[in-house]
Amino acid sequence: MIAAERRDGPRAAMIAGAIALMSERGVAATSFRDVLENSGAPRLDLPPLSRR
Repeated sequence: MIAAERRDGPRAAMIAGAIALMSERGVAATSFRDVLENSGAPRLDLPPLSRR
């Protein structure tokens, strides 16, 4: 992960990290935990999921 992606905030870092991991490993082999660890974004930065 490059510093510029981290400056854009946790959401941007997570998206960039997810894209990189899924491109490398594939979707089925990429977990949410992998994305969090790769991005360095704390779990608390995620908005709650709304129930519809």
